[in-house]
Amino acid sequence: MKARWFLFLLVVLLVPALAACTAMPVAAPAGGAAASESTQAAGTQPTTIRWGIYADPGRQAVAEKQVAAFKAMHPDIDVKIEAAPFAEYYDKMSAQIASGTLYDVFMMSGANFQNFAPKGAFEDLTPYLQKAKIALDDYTMEPENSTYDNKIMAVPYELDIQALFYNKDLFDKAGVAYPTADWTWDDLLAAAQALTVKGDQGNNQQWGFYSQNLYPSYVSFIAENGGSVLSEDRTHCTLNSPEAIEAIQFMVDLIHKYGVSPAPGDLPEGVDPFQTGAVAMTVDGSYSVNPKLEAGFNWGVAPLPKQKQPGAAYWTQAIAMHSGSANKDAAWAFIQFLLSDDGQKIMAETKMAAPSKKEIASSDVYLSAPPEGMAAFVDSYKFGQTLQFTPQWFQIMAGSTSAIAREFDPVWLGQTPVEDAVNRACQEIDKILAGS
Repeated sequence: MKARWFLFLLVVLLVPALAACTAMPVAAPAGGAAASESTQAAGTQPTTIRWGIYADPGRQAVAEKQVAAFKAMHPDIDVKIEAAPFAEYYDKMSAQIASGTLYDVFMMSGANFQNFAPKGAFEDLTPYLQKAKIALDDYTMEPENSTYDNKIMAVPYELDIQALFYNKDLFDKAGVAYPTADWTWDDLLAAAQALTVKGDQGNNQQWGFYSQNLYPSYVSFIAENGGSVLSEDRTHCTLNSPEAIEAIQFMVDLIHKYGVSPAPGDLPEGVDPFQTGAVAMTVDGSYSVNPKLEAGFNWGVAPLPKQKQPGAAYWTQAIAMHSGSANKDAAWAFIQFLLSDDGQKIMAETKMAAPSKKEIASSDVYLSAPPEGMAAFVDSYKFGQTLQFTPQWFQIMAGSTSAIAREFDPVWLGQTPVEDAVNRACQEIDKILAGS
């Protein structure tokens, strides 16, 4: 009886104590992944953020590597990559802003930043940067793709800058010395003439240079001659200046006077003539290195030839945060990773574009061959020319219906004098800038 009475008392005393212990909250482990793992172990779902990017194979591969590295550091945050073709990306963004479903984190170009920033969909990142003590001087900056209303609305992610791509095998075969930083337009022409090969029918089998009617090319040549498309304050057109006219004329002469560049229609559409060996030299950007790494020949990169001064068109791709995001802490954690050495090194290793962080872009991780000459992208930023983005930039420069494209297309075909075309273009551009 005594034993049974003792057991009864023991149960009466222990049950309330056990119940109290069960109800008592468990202290979360302090900090970082341990806290996240504990939370997930308790059944809490990770936070999910959406990252909007342009759809192309190289960029998708880099994004996936960055997300995987971030996830290893932040197991409590899932990043969902949502890729859309560049031609559709900003239309999709407009629809998302209207419906309140914008990505938490998204890529942004300067051409579009000018139109999207005033819509109120961008989070002001200034206080985030200050709290994290991130100095944007450490990155290649483009104010037209970063600052609105004196606030940092987007941070630099990658640098897209032009350089001279050249086929080393074709240079070696022709006995032509490789391009150097001292090259001028005369050197470019002389090399292009030596590298142009005629076929049995008198037509070119191989061209020395590819003079393209594309804004990265003509902005670069105009800058090399001391000119610009717009005035420094972006209020009027300067495309009809002697410096700009001379640059455009040289590019057209490479086709129609010297015969060292294919004219529009001479090459099949949708095929990169540099990659096929049809042209020995071309102006191209840091974003084109990765796709060309599989080329079946030796090639290199050099600074663009100068005339009155060095010049190279550049722009940035930035990263912004949705001001209406429900997960701003997680979104900022991811943006901070993309700005970090770890995030930037992934871009450097893949050579998808030039990393925006100067220290990483200047490191062996990015500069090591192949191809040789990667420093041309980094060095050219010091004297590079922006695309002078304005809210009217698409009307002025981009697309087949822009003021410049309408006038330049017949120029490249050899049908219209350069001076006539740029004068008409400037009249239209000035009207656009004036809002008339």
